[in-house]
Amino acid sequence: SLTTDQLTEESRLAAPTPMMAVVLVWVVLTGAPNIRFNNPEGAFYLFIDHRDTGLDSVTFCKRLLEEQHVACVPGDDFGPSGEGHIRISYATSTENCAEGARRIRAFLNNL
Repeated sequence: SLTTDQLTEESRLAAPTPMMAVVLVWVVLTGAPNIRFNNPEGAFYLFIDHRDTGLDSVTFCKRLLEEQHVACVPGDDFGPSGEGHIRISYATSTENCAEGARRIRAFLNNL
């Protein structure tokens, strides 16, 4: 199986695609503590359930931005049922996706 670094390097050699980006984010975040997510069904976004962290969506997003310099959207911006979730975009380079996912994981590991 490929490591995250190998996957990132292979991604650099190929033309970037949204599928490569989401797979890279998936690989880095799989097994991270206190989150759950499903395979995205469209667009360039991943909706992550972080309720097990005990943080509300706005606090989670603010702390992630302050502590790891990663921006995300609080799930409650999409309605009351979105509370306890965040939305991240993978509509960027595979390198940015890998780094963002690593920072999200570091944030979760430090909670």
